[in-house]
Amino acid sequence: SLKDKLGAAGGPMTDAQRRYLFRILAGRGVPSEPAHEFLKDLFGVPSLKEVTKDDASTVIDQLLKDPEMGKVSRDGTPVH
Repeated sequence: SLKDKLGAAGGPMTDAQRRYLFRILAGRGVPSEPAHEFLKDLFGVPSLKEVTKDDASTVIDQLLKDPEMGKVSRDGTPVH
């Protein structure tokens, strides 16, 4: 299918993208472990290894547009 072809062409998220996602969340007070769970949930994947470059860049854009996204709520979990 076209999506498969595009997904394959997009390839997996880069280390730089991954680091950037964690850095954005760290800046919002989210420690590494909750950030990891938040991102898996957000991307709907069991492992961040399954995230594509395209999906990563979409989420980076969303996080940058919405300063509240990912911020830690009072109980310590990131807000979707």
